Amino acid sequence: MFAGCAAGSTFGYSIAVSNNATEPLRQRFALSAAEEGVVVSALTAGALAGCVIAGRVADRFGRRPVLGAAGLLALIGALGAAGAVNMLTLATARLLLGAAVGVTSAVTPMLLAELAPARQRGALVTSYQLAVAAGNLLSLGAGAALSVGDHWRLMFALNALPALAQITATAAIRGPASDRLSAPPTRTGTAAPARPCRPPAAVPWQRRPATIAIGAALMNALVGVGAVVYYSTPVFGIAGVGGWIGAQIATLSVGLVNVLASVLALYLIQRHGRRPLLSLGLGGIILSLVTAGIALLTPASSLTGAITISALLAFMACYAISAGPVAWLLVAEVLPEEGRARTAAMATGLNWAANLMVTLLFPIVVGSPGTPLRVGATLLFFAVLSTGFLLFVRLWVPETRNRPLGELAVPVTAADRTQRHQLSDTTGKELPNDVVKPSP
Repeated sequence: MFAGCAAGSTFGYSIAVSNNATEPLRQRFALSAAEEGVVVSALTAGALAGCVIAGRVADRFGRRPVLGAAGLLALIGALGAAGAVNMLTLATARLLLGAAVGVTSAVTPMLLAELAPARQRGALVTSYQLAVAAGNLLSLGAGAALSVGDHWRLMFALNALPALAQITATAAIRGPASDRLSAPPTRTGTAAPARPCRPPAAVPWQRRPATIAIGAALMNALVGVGAVVYYSTPVFGIAGVGGWIGAQIATLSVGLVNVLASVLALYLIQRHGRRPLLSLGLGGIILSLVTAGIALLTPASSLTGAITISALLAFMACYAISAGPVAWLLVAEVLPEEGRARTAAMATGLNWAANLMVTLLFPIVVGSPGTPLRVGATLLFFAVLSTGFLLFVRLWVPETRNRPLGELAVPVTAADRTQRHQLSDTTGKELPNDVVKPSP
């Protein structure tokens, strides 16, 4: 848990540190809207590259060493960003930091899910999401405290602290079981021979889990959380929230709500299924985005800022109990052991690709400085995408609570069906897949 929380805080701080630094950076380096998008999105581009290699290196070297190396790379990127002398060096440092974040985001939920018992898996993976939210809040708090004056370098330098914690935590672990993948046990109790890893599309019974994992990863990004996490300060400023300092305080409140709702998610995810939480949360996300979008599209009034803040706070609360933690939980739970690391890395890579589009295009679409009409229309667009993901959950996503990892993808043979049928005739009810009647 310590390693997972350290990795989550590195992730959370890294993705939010640019939020309050955009205005000082724009003034310091005379950035255009496109250049601002490049600097901010360099992290997501690096994360995408990190995800591409994460699955292969995690299978070859083990989860723990890879997490430690990612922490070291994050440390180098944080210090490089703090010492940047121009836009090119800043974007390069953020690219390295993003690569570390990409590897961390792909490997950490998988490691936690593999180590945790089924009944504790939801809480343990959600604690990682809570650490992401806490890292966000720490970043936004540092940004608000350092917003007066040219202190953006210190904002980036503080990113080194969670990176150091990640290095220390992973070094303290001594050989967890998932450092090396072992062959899954068969129903006779012996280890099955290792099979060559094949892409999910090549194995029919793996296609649905892979589709669900990819859909969950895209849902995590395309409901619009990137626009809120990366650009909430300028968005609140566009909505007329009490000047730049007032917008920063409003952004800090978004981070606080994210943490509090993530704590609530620890309770909810243990007592309710994945599908109910996703359905409830996505419904709230849609309503929140529509409310904020309409408020910005209508003529400005004294209530526009208050409505926008309230709607985005509600958005973040709904996200933190649904598409935030549950999406990564689904990625970890539905995939079979064969090819799990590579498929999870592919899903996480698509997540970062979607984040890259959001962070790169948002300042271009809304303008710099942005206009309320453009921001409102963009939020309504995310509401439409969220509606599509709600339909995806209702039609495709199974309930995975308290089920063994990858159970959805296990091919059931005729012998398995006969055995289960005989056992159910004896007991009067169907037995779970992992229960086998002992031989005489």
